[in-house]
Amino acid sequence: MDPIARALAETAAEILAKVPSLAQFGLTDDSRLRHDFELRLIDRRHGLKGSLWDLGAGSGLFAMAASRLGMDVVAVDDYLDLDRHGMREPILDLFATYDVEVIDCDIVAAPPTFEAPVDVVTTLHTMEHLHASPKQLYQDVREALAPGGLFVLAGPNAVNARKRLTAPFGRYEWSTFDEWYHQPVFRAHVREPRVQDLHLIAQDMRLSDVEVIGANFLGRRRDGLVGWLAQQADGLLRKRPSLCSDLYLIGSAGPD
Repeated sequence: MDPIARALAETAAEILAKVPSLAQFGLTDDSRLRHDFELRLIDRRHGLKGSLWDLGAGSGLFAMAASRLGMDVVAVDDYLDLDRHGMREPILDLFATYDVEVIDCDIVAAPPTFEAPVDVVTTLHTMEHLHASPKQLYQDVREALAPGGLFVLAGPNAVNARKRLTAPFGRYEWSTFDEWYHQPVFRAHVREPRVQDLHLIAQDMRLSDVEVIGANFLGRRRDGLVGWLAQQADGLLRKRPSLCSDLYLIGSAGPD
């Protein structure tokens, strides 16, 4: 097992040992597959070195694994989802164990003050939950990035292949009725991006060496026919990012 896969596997095991209930909230093989992909993106473009600020850190598997691999990590989130499920304190304790600095804030309403220069900033599957524009936040990120620093943004594709197939039958929606109507605070998807949106964000941030790539994670670790089909579909769909389930914007801070 290589260092990235090992870091994720060992970190996930430690998190689940501390907070077993997280198993039902996405800390699964699919999550580790996703974070493996994301850490390799950073390694390819920048190397797993220097400072990393993770905006929307959530339960922290990505941030803790990055710290385990040698990065100086700051995890930024309002941690309200953890608080709602009684997981806040044990997860924050784990962050301290991993020497991950924690900043507790609403990243749009009360954004953090970056300790520039920052080598890498990530915001992974967070933008679709924001109830206000992240434009100023992303401008702050651009100003904080070191020369050659890396920005990685991920979100679910609003117009992926599955949604295009199901929408004509009235079966596609960003968020469920129950998530919106019955919960006292709406935390689900507000607006999902398209490939064109990510290019516009990169242009607005004045990023260089921009890539927008697609990936597909759900079902790839399943056994049997489902897993095989998911793996085959992933290979084909990655050739057309606009059809993939997940979109990634990767760009560097070039000279102004």
